Amino acid sequence: MLSTSRMTTLKIQWKEDEMLISAWLNVSTDPMVGTDQKRKIFWSQIHNYCVEFNADKKRGNCM
Repeated sequence: MLSTSRMTTLKIQWKEDEMLISAWLNVSTDPMVGTDQKRKIFWSQIHNYCVEFNADKKRGNCM
């Protein structure tokens, strides 16, 4: 059986993975930007999405 702290860690890791997947999907399928982005720009967009997601979550606006 997993300890409570281990279960909490796994839950947090799952949420982070879920956020990264969501960011990747949103950025890579954005018709305004497309898939022709340079790597640095692409990952910058991913980072911005994650920062925005966390800010919304802290404000209670997370879906």
